[in-house]
Amino acid sequence: MANAQDEAETKAGAEEAATEAPAEEQAGQAAEAEAGTKAAEPEAPKVDVESLPEWTELHDKYLRLHAEFENYRRRTARESLEQARRGEFKVLGSLLGVVDDFDRAIEGGEGQEAQAFFAGMKMIHDRFNRLLADFGLKTVGAVGDKFDPELHEALMKQPSDSVEEDRIVAVFEKGYAAGDRILRHAKVVVSAGKSEEENNNSKE
Repeated sequence: MANAQDEAETKAGAEEAATEAPAEEQAGQAAEAEAGTKAAEPEAPKVDVESLPEWTELHDKYLRLHAEFENYRRRTARESLEQARRGEFKVLGSLLGVVDDFDRAIEGGEGQEAQAFFAGMKMIHDRFNRLLADFGLKTVGAVGDKFDPELHEALMKQPSDSVEEDRIVAVFEKGYAAGDRILRHAKVVVSAGKSEEENNNSKE
């Protein structure tokens, strides 16, 4: 009976092996077919891009544009520098007359009275201010002006019976502007309005 059971197991194993063998053969055949297909595919040809006439034309155009841009950049920088220098020369040339006035005042000032010397200095000062105004320079900050932190620098606040609150009472240092640019803020004293004592007296 044991022999019969062994024979049955041997037969079943043989049938299972016979079933698996075709499957393995089919898988091997499929792999071989796929490998053959890949081997049959032709490789893409290698193209030397730099040898193409289109690439050569584009490369030459790029080099020309780059050279033109570099020339333009250098020319623009040189022209900007020359323009700035011309402006400087114009200002310096205009100041020579003021320097001449100072030289003459100093040379002739030794035998002059103080009042005459002061008058000469005032003439030079006025001429110099007119010259600066011609170049667009203007003063910023005057007694009575409304305080503006964009234009003025408040050094202190103090009561004032004659100047209303938040207006300039005194100017320690003038401010200057050219166009819409502030070159220097005016240093000022700002009114804090009437003192408490004055306010009380006015109420009475």
